[in-house]
Amino acid sequence: MFCFVSVSELVLEEVGEIQKNLQIQTSCRETAEALATKLSRQNRSLKRRSLMLQSHLSPDLIQHIDLLEPDQDQDQELDQDQEQDQTQTRTGSSRASRSRVFRPSQVPLVSTLYLQSHRDRIESELKDVREELSRTREQLLKEKHDNTVLISEKVRLNKLLNNYNRVSLLAVEELEELQSDLDLEKNLRSEAETFAREMLIEQKKLKRQSQILVQSLGPDRKEEREERERRMKRERRKKRERRKKREKKERGERREREERERGKNREKKRETEKREREREREERARNVSDSLEELQKKLQSLTNPKPVPPPPPPPPPPPPPAPALNPLSSLLALMKKKKDVSADIPLTEHDSAEKTDVRQAAVDEMMQRIKRGVQLRPVDQSASRTRRQLEKKASASAIGELRGIMENFNRSPKTLVQTESRDQDSELSRVLLRRRDALETRPGLNPGLIQD
Repeated sequence: MFCFVSVSELVLEEVGEIQKNLQIQTSCRETAEALATKLSRQNRSLKRRSLMLQSHLSPDLIQHIDLLEPDQDQDQELDQDQEQDQTQTRTGSSRASRSRVFRPSQVPLVSTLYLQSHRDRIESELKDVREELSRTREQLLKEKHDNTVLISEKVRLNKLLNNYNRVSLLAVEELEELQSDLDLEKNLRSEAETFAREMLIEQKKLKRQSQILVQSLGPDRKEEREERERRMKRERRKKRERRKKREKKERGERREREERERGKNREKKRETEKREREREREERARNVSDSLEELQKKLQSLTNPKPVPPPPPPPPPPPPPAPALNPLSSLLALMKKKKDVSADIPLTEHDSAEKTDVRQAAVDEMMQRIKRGVQLRPVDQSASRTRRQLEKKASASAIGELRGIMENFNRSPKTLVQTESRDQDSELSRVLLRRRDALETRPGLNPGLIQD
C-alpha cells in the first residue's frame, strides 16, 4: 500500500513537471509566433521598400540580388498597410534615393540577406519548438495513460485490501469467540472433575456405611430383604408376561386388520376383473353383432341372382289358412331356390296340428344360421358395369317378391283369427314381436326383414 502511495506521488510530481514544461513551451511558442509575425511585417515593409528602390538600381545588380516573390495572402495585408505607410514611404523613398545615390549597391543586398537568414533561423527554431511540443504532448498522453492504469490498479488493490481487512476482522472475531468458548469449556471441565471427585468420595463413604449397617443387621433383616427381592422379581416377571400378552394381542389385531384389508383388496380386484370381463363381453357382443350385420349384408348381396329375372308376377291370391300360418317356411323356401343351399337349411313340413312347432323350429334355425354365419362364394371382381346393373335389378325384384309375401302375410290374419285359437295367436305374436325387437335393435338391416 505504501509502495503504491509513493509511486502515485512520484507520478503526480512528474505530471506537474510535465505540465510546467508544457506551459513554458506554450509561452515560448506564443512569443515565437509574436516575433514571427513582427518579423513578417518587417519583411513586408522591406519588400515594399526594395520594390520601390528597384527603379533606381541597375539591371545587373538586380540579377545578383535574390528578391523573394510576394505571397498571395500577403498582398491584402500590403494593400492595407500601404495606406498607413504612404507618408512614411514617401519620406523613406526620398531618403533612400538620396542614400542610394551615394551607396546604391550595398544597402538592399545586406538587409535582404540578413532578414532571410534571420527568418530561416526563426523558422527552424519554430519547427524545433513544434516538434518538442508534439513530443511533450505524446509523453503527456503516455503519462496520463500510465497514470490511469496505475489509478485503476490502485483502486483494485484497495478493494482487495478492504476485502482482506473485512475477512481478517471476521476471522479475528471468530477466533475470539472460539477462545472464549474454549476458556468456558476448560472452566466447566475443571468444575465437573471436582464435582465428580467429591461424588466419588461420598459414594465410597455411603458404601462403607452400608456395609457396616449390613454387618450390624441380624438374620431377620436379611430374610426380609431377600423376600423383598423375590417379590420384586415376581412383579417384574408378571409385568413381562403382561407385556408379552399385550404384544401378542396387538400382533393378532394387526394380522386381522391386514387380512381384512387383503380381503377388501381381493374383493376390489374381483369386482374390477368382473367389470373388465363384462366390458370384454359387451365388446365381443358388439363385434359379433357388427360381424352379423356385415354377414347379413353380404348374404343379401349374394342372394341376388346374377341373370336378369323375369318381371315379378302379380301377387298370388290369399293362400288357405293352413299353409299361411308358416310364412318363415315360405321365405326360407324362396331363399333355398335362389341360393341352392337346401342341405344347409333342412325344413320339414308337419301337419296342421304341429304348426306352432314348425314356426319355432324355423325361427331357431334362422337364428342359428345368423349366429354361425354363411359360407360366402367368391365374387367376380372383373364383372362389367352391365352385370352390376343386372344384379341391382335382380335384388330389386327379390325385394319386391319379399314385400309381396309380407303383404299377403299381413292380409291373412283375418282368416287366422277365424281358424286358430287365441293361445296360438298370442304365441305367434310374442315370437314375432321378439324377433322384430331384436332386428330393430340391430342397425343396417333390410326394412323388409324388419317388417317380417
